[in-house]
Amino acid sequence: MTIRLNDLSEYVREVYNDYISVYEHENHFRVTNGSAAMYGDIRIVNNRIHIKGERHGNKINSKYELSREGLRDALSELGL
Repeated sequence: MTIRLNDLSEYVREVYNDYISVYEHENHFRVTNGSAAMYGDIRIVNNRIHIKGERHGNKINSKYELSREGLRDALSELGL
């Protein structure tokens, strides 16, 4: 099964709906809890999840396996 960016953003909406916002853009989506101190831009690059963002002043720039587990790991780096 091929995982697309839209599949990842839908999963985030389903699982984290109560406390996270998802903003879709052409080649990525942004997740945030409403605070400027926590956000992550999620893309698919070379069949990997790439998250770039910030959590309370700490910069995040990591890559994870292209799977739901990889997405959960990426979101946990944001403290979700």
